[in-house]
Amino acid sequence: MQHPDLDTPVSGTDAIVRYISNFLSAAPDLRVRPISAASNGDVLFVEFEATATVLGTAVTWRGVDRFEIEDGRARRGVGYFDTHPIRLAASGAPG
Repeated sequence: MQHPDLDTPVSGTDAIVRYISNFLSAAPDLRVRPISAASNGDVLFVEFEATATVLGTAVTWRGVDRFEIEDGRARRGVGYFDTHPIRLAASGAPG
């Protein structure tokens, strides 16, 4: 799993579960709503809108996840989205 806030990809089921668990600890009300999806061979693109409360601040962001599919499962995922709204809320700075 790779996205704009990570210097290196998170690999392996256990590491991905830990990463997601840590994020959910900071934003337990995270909701992700798919908006649209498209595929190109074994590549799936999903556009989404996410909302969460981060340190008491409501945050909304949109992005696209790109998944490489192999044997019916995601082999690799890359997220594309602007991390600024999340970082701003996490810093406690006024928006």
